[in-house]
Amino acid sequence: MIFASPDELAIPIDPDLLAKLQQRKKKCIHYFDGSESHYVTGIEVDSFMHDIVKQKKVDVERLYGRVANPGKVEGIARVLFTKDDFLKFKKGDILVAPCTRPEFLPIMEKAAAILTDEGGITSHAAIISRELGKPCIIGLQHATDDIKDGMHLLVNANHGIVEIKK
Repeated sequence: MIFASPDELAIPIDPDLLAKLQQRKKKCIHYFDGSESHYVTGIEVDSFMHDIVKQKKVDVERLYGRVANPGKVEGIARVLFTKDDFLKFKKGDILVAPCTRPEFLPIMEKAAAILTDEGGITSHAAIISRELGKPCIIGLQHATDDIKDGMHLLVNANHGIVEIKK
């Protein structure tokens, strides 16, 4: 039932819904176009994602976020989503993640700077960066989309700016 939207969970349950939920369990994208929700399932997901990525091919040179802890560093970006990504991280790399959680602490200690898509001044990344004295910018929104592994970054956490060096 976790693959159903609240409005689909009406009693009695529609028999066709169970087949739809099985498809969503395999592969699914749920999006809102501004007026209604849509689901894309099965092989259509790959085509849908390809179209989205093709539209997103915009070269970004700067990202702007909120300063959680000041500082200015330069380094190599490492985009981390799960603990499986931790193996690629080296001391002095710049941590780029949607958000951080307690299991990120060993990586945060090695990081030259911390950048997150989400978060506020009391988020995990913000609090830990202040404790560790690491430059940190939060609320970058699309950092994990625009920054790729291995990119050379200049992080100016005094002003909330991340520059992607060419």
